[in-house]
Amino acid sequence: MKLKILFLVFFAFQTLKAQTVKEIDSLIAIIKTTKNDSVKVSVLNKLALNFISSDVNKAKSYQKQSEELAISKKNKYGYNESVFIKGGIYVLTGLSDSAYVYYKKAYDLSLKNKYKPIEVRCLNGFGMIDWNKGNLDDALSFFFKALKLNESLPQSQQINSSLFYNNIGLIYIEKRLYDKGLFYTQKAYDLRVKGNLLKDQGASLNNLGICFMNLNKTDLAIDAFEKGKIITKETNNTLMYYKIIHNLANLYADNKNYDKAIVLYLEVLNKPNSNTNPRDLIILYGCISNTYSKINLFNESLKYANSGLDVIKAHPEIEKYADNIYNALAKANFHSGNIEKGDYYLTKHYNNIKNLFSEESKTALAEMEVKYNLEKQEMLLIQSEAAIEKSKLELKNEKTQFIFMAILALGLLVITYLLYHQQKLKNNQQKQEFELESTLVKIEAQSKLQEQRLEISRDLHDNIGSQLTFIISSVDNIKYAFQIQNSKLEEKLNNISNFAKSTIIELRDTIWAMNKNAISFEDLKSRIALYIDNAKIAAQGIEFNFKIHGNFNNTVFSTTEGMNIFRIIQESINNALKHAQANQILVDVFKQNDTFQIQINDNGKGFNTDMPNSGNGLSNLKKRANELSGELVITSKENLGTKVSLFFKK
Repeated sequence: MKLKILFLVFFAFQTLKAQTVKEIDSLIAIIKTTKNDSVKVSVLNKLALNFISSDVNKAKSYQKQSEELAISKKNKYGYNESVFIKGGIYVLTGLSDSAYVYYKKAYDLSLKNKYKPIEVRCLNGFGMIDWNKGNLDDALSFFFKALKLNESLPQSQQINSSLFYNNIGLIYIEKRLYDKGLFYTQKAYDLRVKGNLLKDQGASLNNLGICFMNLNKTDLAIDAFEKGKIITKETNNTLMYYKIIHNLANLYADNKNYDKAIVLYLEVLNKPNSNTNPRDLIILYGCISNTYSKINLFNESLKYANSGLDVIKAHPEIEKYADNIYNALAKANFHSGNIEKGDYYLTKHYNNIKNLFSEESKTALAEMEVKYNLEKQEMLLIQSEAAIEKSKLELKNEKTQFIFMAILALGLLVITYLLYHQQKLKNNQQKQEFELESTLVKIEAQSKLQEQRLEISRDLHDNIGSQLTFIISSVDNIKYAFQIQNSKLEEKLNNISNFAKSTIIELRDTIWAMNKNAISFEDLKSRIALYIDNAKIAAQGIEFNFKIHGNFNNTVFSTTEGMNIFRIIQESINNALKHAQANQILVDVFKQNDTFQIQINDNGKGFNTDMPNSGNGLSNLKKRANELSGELVITSKENLGTKVSLFFKK
């Protein structure tokens, strides 16, 4: 299983970055000419931030100069900012403990001096540290806190919110919740395009490419990566350029173009001025070693896997990202005949996969989003009430001034108008309160429904998904452990592995459907066609035919309806394969107005439909038809085949 995630350290620095070489030269010129020490401290901080992702040594030099000058001139804000930047430098070099010390120091100073913008950056910095350590839930909590605090600041003090949407999207990508990752990443990208943040657009395009790649939208992924390559070159963003190269390598590896993938992986590994953090490095070694094992170059695979083990020894907290390395080591040892060692690494690989399949934190993430949205609604209500009170005060002042300036005859008219206006404001306030209450009720209902769906998803992933993955790994590695001469046995092992893989795909489809509010006919049609294609491979010698009759444009089913239709077709085909001894199976879907008809015909031996407990799962089919408020008719005669007909309206 390839781990497709973004290897990126993200900083809250947009408001301070210099974007071009010309701007950098201008900042250096200011340092040489200005006599204002406060300006010089600010410029030194900007230069340190600009070089933090491209030249760490320059970043350190400018940060040190800023810190020393700020201390000597008692520049509190400049010193606070400089300490924060120092924490960012340590994050980039992989020294999380040192980074925390300086972020904590900067955070305490920002609270003491009430420097809210720096407090926001520090919260984001704490999230960075937790992210690099693999504490994804804690990281997400810090990013939501930073977003909330940032939005409470005056517009002139705010950081562009794209940073926090970007970071939240990254956590969901890390969690393999790619639909959510795509949602937040797209919001970040749109804000960066609007704000002309060219350097940050490269990172967003890379993240979008990762989401599309994992959602099997290959063309969109390639388009995003290619745009990202262009913009990172234009902005001289070398670090992000290599991130995109890495993800292109992942895309090639997924499409079994292993030679091209290895070339790109090694280009990333051997990039100039490499300051790759340990977490990113262990994942890179895992990709390289696992790809070499795919083409049976086990000596090369071992070399890079062992390099990955050295990184784990130095940084044991990131072992959770080593599943590719353990899988490569298991294959290499099985291939060399070291069964005991191969089994040891296979077990470690299985445990890592099991942890990655765990979805226990999904509910916590959903609750955190709901809590943030509720707090935001409350804040909007408070702002609305404040605006109303301000309007009342302004009206009162206007009334007083008008009475003194106007003639007595107009007084009654003014009072009448003010009473009417106040009543209108009151009505508007009541309307806003009602709308907010309705929104909160809707959010609460959606949250409860999502919790139920996530609970079921978690159980399926934990109890079935991880076990099937272990079966696949075990069967595949048996081939490396033993020289199998019996072709039938080898074919049987391949069938077991392929069946388990198909089951995982079906499991993921089911979980995906559970988390959808609706299923389009096109989605259902694709899922049926895929199942029939797999059945053709599994049951050779049987002719399948799948036809659609009628106009299904804009046809949408609920999740329950869609899955019941799919399961009725699936179980009918399974019954024909198991019992009918047929050589032809036909599936036809008809629609006329709001009436649907689905027929599954086979030319097999048929059966007596009057016999109880026929064993063909007929009661299960009828139960699903009842859930559709439809009718299921089964006609069959011995030696004349079987026809299953489903009728329902929508």
